[in-house]
Amino acid sequence: MKQLLQTLDNHTIIVGLSDRAYLVGRTGGKEDTSCVVCELLPASASHNSSPQQQTAEKSESIGNDQESSSKNKGNNGNGLPSSNEVQAVAILQVGDQSIWCAVSRYDKSLSLYCLSVKDGMYLENLTSTTKIAPTTVHKTTKRSCCMTFASVPAGGSSSSLNVIVAGDLTGDATAFPLQKNDETKDDKMQGRLLLGHTASMLTGVKVVTDGTGKMRILTSDRDEKVRISQFPNTNIVEGYLLGHSAFISAMDAATNLDCSNCVTCSGDGTIRLWNYESAQEVAVAKAVADKPEQDDEGESLLIPSGVAISPDGAHVAVIYDKHLEVKIFMASGKDLKLYQTIDCPHQPLGVKFSSTKDLLVLAKEPNYVMAYTVVSGEKDLFGLTDNESCLALREIAEKDTISMPLSILESDPKSGKLKVLKEKEERGGHTPWNDAHRLEIAKQANYRRQKRKRERRREEKALAEGGSDDEY
Repeated sequence: MKQLLQTLDNHTIIVGLSDRAYLVGRTGGKEDTSCVVCELLPASASHNSSPQQQTAEKSESIGNDQESSSKNKGNNGNGLPSSNEVQAVAILQVGDQSIWCAVSRYDKSLSLYCLSVKDGMYLENLTSTTKIAPTTVHKTTKRSCCMTFASVPAGGSSSSLNVIVAGDLTGDATAFPLQKNDETKDDKMQGRLLLGHTASMLTGVKVVTDGTGKMRILTSDRDEKVRISQFPNTNIVEGYLLGHSAFISAMDAATNLDCSNCVTCSGDGTIRLWNYESAQEVAVAKAVADKPEQDDEGESLLIPSGVAISPDGAHVAVIYDKHLEVKIFMASGKDLKLYQTIDCPHQPLGVKFSSTKDLLVLAKEPNYVMAYTVVSGEKDLFGLTDNESCLALREIAEKDTISMPLSILESDPKSGKLKVLKEKEERGGHTPWNDAHRLEIAKQANYRRQKRKRERRREEKALAEGGSDDEY
C-alpha cells in the first residue's frame, strides 16, 4: 500500500509520482489563479546541506543527476523499486505562515519540508523551477507506508508540539519531531515508538479529534482490524474495529469535529463505515464487478486499493486494483449506498477529498491528478473540472515523462503475490496454530512443566517432614 495523494484544499496538493514528490499550490491573491509546482528533493540529492529552497540554477546539478531516474520504469533493473520511490506523503498547515510536507521513500528515509505562506494560503517566493531540499531527514528502521501529522502537548497545558506519525511494515507507529534535536546524533533516537501491531503490517494511520477535544489514533493493519488508542497516551486501547475477513488495504476518517466516522476497505471486497467513538460498525457495502475474481458465494468482487471520506462524512470514494472506475457511496444513517460511478481514463492510484469537498483522483499518466466537483443541479453528482493545480502538475509530469505503476498494492517480483497477504495462513479453514506437529511440541512442553512441578512439591514435602522421602 502507498499513500501518494494528500491535500489541504482543492489547490494545495502534495503528490508522489514514481520517484518524484511535488507540492502544488497558488502563489498569487484571490484574483490570480496561477499555480506553482515545486519538486521536493530526496535526502540523497540534497545531502542535508542545501538551503531550504534551491532555485533551478542552484540545483541544476541535482536535477541532472535525477533526470535519468525520473525517466525510469519504476525499478532499478532487478525488479525492485528505485531507492527514491515515494511510499507516502503528508501535508500540514501551521498557523497562517508555514506549511510542512512529509515524504517517505523506499530507502527508509523520512524527509520533512517547511515552506512559507502568505495570507494563510498562498505559497511565497516559489516558482515552478524551484526545487526544495528537506529541512529535516529521519532514517527509519523499516519503510513507512502511511503517515499523518499530529499535535502533542509540550511544556505546559497550553503549548503543543507538531510531530509526524509514521506507520511501517513491521506494524509500528512512531512519532518523529519536525526538527531534530541538535544534541542527538543518532537518527534512530529521534523517534518515539507510540504503538505496535505484533507480527503485522500497518496499512493506515490517522489521528482524529472529536467534538470534546479528545484525541485518538486509528491504526489499520493486514490482520483485518483497526486499533483505536488514545493519543498521545497510546498505551490505552479503547477498542478494535472488527469485521473484515481479509487485509485492510486503506483507511480514512472524517475531519469535522461533529462526525466521528471512519471508513476502511479490504481485500475481502467490502467497504465498511465505522463509528470510532463507540467502536461499532455503521454500514457495509460490497463492490460487485462484472468479471473480476469471485468470492466464496460466487459473486464477482473488486479488490479496493484506496478509500476516502469527505470532511463531513457524507460521501465515500473508493478506487480498485486493476479497475478504471471510482465508486462514490452516500453515507446516510446506517446505510452506505452506491449512487455514482466515475469512469477514469486510466488506472486510479489514489483518492482524497479536499476541505472544500472536491474529489481528487491520482491516476496513471497522462492524466496524473484529476479533480471532480459537485455539479449544481445534477443531484449532487461529481463532474470533472478544470483545476489549475492539476493542469499545472500534469504539464510538469508530462515534461519529465514520469511513468506510474499499475497498482499501489505491492507484490512479490518473483511470485506475483501480494505482499500484504499472510503467506503461512491460507483461507479455507487452514489454521497453522492447530497443526499436529505444533500440538505435539506443545503437549511435550506441558508434560515437562507438570513433571517439574510434581518434583518440586515432593522436595518441599520431604523437607517439611524432616527429610523423609520413603513414600515416594
